[in-house]
Amino acid sequence: TVSGALTYRTGCRADVKGLTATATGLQADPLAHLTPAHFPCTFSRSGSWDLKGPLAPGVYCATGTIKLSASKVSGDVTLVANRVEISGSDVNLTPNRLGVVAWASGTGDAIKVSGSKSTFAGIAYAPNGKAEFSGSNSTLGSVVASTIKLSGNDSTAQG
Repeated sequence: TVSGALTYRTGCRADVKGLTATATGLQADPLAHLTPAHFPCTFSRSGSWDLKGPLAPGVYCATGTIKLSASKVSGDVTLVANRVEISGSDVNLTPNRLGVVAWASGTGDAIKVSGSKSTFAGIAYAPNGKAEFSGSNSTLGSVVASTIKLSGNDSTAQG
């Protein structure tokens, strides 16, 4: 289910079952002004970081990959890294800073979220890479990325 506007660049494909989408031409990146400097780190690591929970409110920063692999975890967080990976069930994240729950600078697979019965409020932002969401019975907020892939059953994207 997609509620709200679905906007994509000309030359892209939008195959959403039961929804007709219209190419709108090249759109300006609404978040292009944001840089990592807009997200002062509450917690930080060099390299990669495996988070398990519980998650204290704040901005989590890593120079490599932030991985959150857990079940029944919630938090008021913003994850800032080269790559963000989230997996598990009953993961409920709300944005801590500027409405952004995940900001990934990497190219290729920048944001990858899989699991079930989870909610990712706010914006997932991957300006240079792919944001991929798969799973079932989940809800995600807005997604702004170079490439977006959504798959799964009984999930909702709402911007």
